[in-house]
Amino acid sequence: MQIKTPIKLNLKTLRESSNLSQSDLARTLGVSREIVSSYEKGKYEGVFRLAYNLCRTFQCDVADLAPSGISLRQLGST
Repeated sequence: MQIKTPIKLNLKTLRESSNLSQSDLARTLGVSREIVSSYEKGKYEGVFRLAYNLCRTFQCDVADLAPSGISLRQLGST
């Protein structure tokens, strides 16, 4: 199922700005590289645990994972 919000855009930007490969990030989060790729492409509706781990990894808030203008309510309704 395709994610309706562009959360994928910020994940790739955050990962690249941290000089992490998809494999590096996957290893840090305890998921496969394919899962990270799927998130970046918007093809995977993940679970809140991964969002939590992403926030811990990048020391950011859940709202930072989504582009400006997307509310947490909109993210929760996908």
